Amino acid sequence: MLAGFIAAIAGLADAVGWRRSVLGTVAIVAITATIECIGAKTGVPFGAHGYGTQLGPLFLGLIPYSIPLSWFLMLYASLGIALRARVGHVLTLLLAAVGLFAWDLLMEPAMSAAFPFWFWRDSGVWYGMPLANWLAWLVIGPAIGAVLWRVAGVDLRRTGTDRLPQVIYAITGLMPLGMAFRFGQTMALLVGGSAMILYALGPEVWLRLSARRLGPVQGVAPP
Repeated sequence: MLAGFIAAIAGLADAVGWRRSVLGTVAIVAITATIECIGAKTGVPFGAHGYGTQLGPLFLGLIPYSIPLSWFLMLYASLGIALRARVGHVLTLLLAAVGLFAWDLLMEPAMSAAFPFWFWRDSGVWYGMPLANWLAWLVIGPAIGAVLWRVAGVDLRRTGTDRLPQVIYAITGLMPLGMAFRFGQTMALLVGGSAMILYALGPEVWLRLSARRLGPVQGVAPP
């Protein structure tokens, strides 16, 4: 997680410069740490839950220090992949939220049901996870994406030309994929794994298909 976090900061710096990369990182880590602490304390917005110490010491006795780092790591990866589709600002942020959602489909069963890195106090719809958690992700994802875009500026689009977001996204999915396989979580393996693969490759496939469809009439040569 730490290696991926550092790689994401470096990848962002390569696109927007070190100053804006550090500022963006600090902003996302601070925002998500605040939201996560509120969530662990009150159950809002994710649903009633708590963290064990398997991920390390707890910040304020509430959340592992690694959790806000993982938010930034996966936001960078999901946003970088979304930017490969070369669509508008708002649609890019919504696509990035889909990327985070796809990751959680696979991660949640592995990290809470298979091995209790965190636990839900109430039963839910997906391996014990309440629906509120997904709703929160779909709201928080575009919001923090907009913050990062605001800090980084238009140069953030350069991350869409780099393979690093795809590499990070794939590597981050390997552990929960392996855990889902090890603990026989068939639905998580199939649904979550497929969702991550489709998201990682989808924007690029869409772009290539669009280029072929437009063809030389629009002055766009097939790749």
